[in-house]
Amino acid sequence: TTQKLPIHFEGMDNEIETLCEAKDYQGLECIVQPYYTAQMNRLLIENNLLLKVSPMVLQGAMIALCISGRYGKADKLIALVERCGIELNETMRSIKDLIEQKRKIIIALENQDLDGAATLLGQVDPCWEKDSDVLKLRLKLLNMEDRPDEAEHLIQTGMDIYPDDADFYKYKGDLALTRGELREAQTCYQFALKNSNDGMLHLEIQDLMHCKPLDCAGGVQ
Repeated sequence: TTQKLPIHFEGMDNEIETLCEAKDYQGLECIVQPYYTAQMNRLLIENNLLLKVSPMVLQGAMIALCISGRYGKADKLIALVERCGIELNETMRSIKDLIEQKRKIIIALENQDLDGAATLLGQVDPCWEKDSDVLKLRLKLLNMEDRPDEAEHLIQTGMDIYPDDADFYKYKGDLALTRGELREAQTCYQFALKNSNDGMLHLEIQDLMHCKPLDCAGGVQ
């Protein structure tokens, strides 16, 4: 099957490019998922073996991985491409920069360096402004700076773009909880619990349930 993949992607550059330009990431994911699933095989990675596909397929795979928050896999793919002596194009370099910026922003936030995090977020390429992780990092900064009105606007932006992303509902539930809007918080938390397999998110919501008179399995107490 792996040997047939390059043939499978022949002549698909235009379609991938169109999907990228239209920011149709769901459609892009459907096309490139077979490629990056095969390419992420441990033996291929360890032996520096890159499946022969076009730069556009590589780029599409990197974008799909980043948009869905799988930065580790995107980073591995970029590193493999570089080890194989293939020069990164402008978009690939932008993705590589984004991954590094994200790491630095997370460290700044963990160290309570809010000015540093704000500066780094200001340096993110505008083409990644609506990336889910960039939005979430901005939200975390806004929450740490106690700017709820701006956070509310950004939460809605995230929910509009990523309607099934449980994290944005968790953020909305947190905001509702601080405002005493318990039924709204309950609704948001229920959605988050239902649509996420993230154990940490589940634990955070359970902790909040113990601190507030809220029962996400039932109703407001």
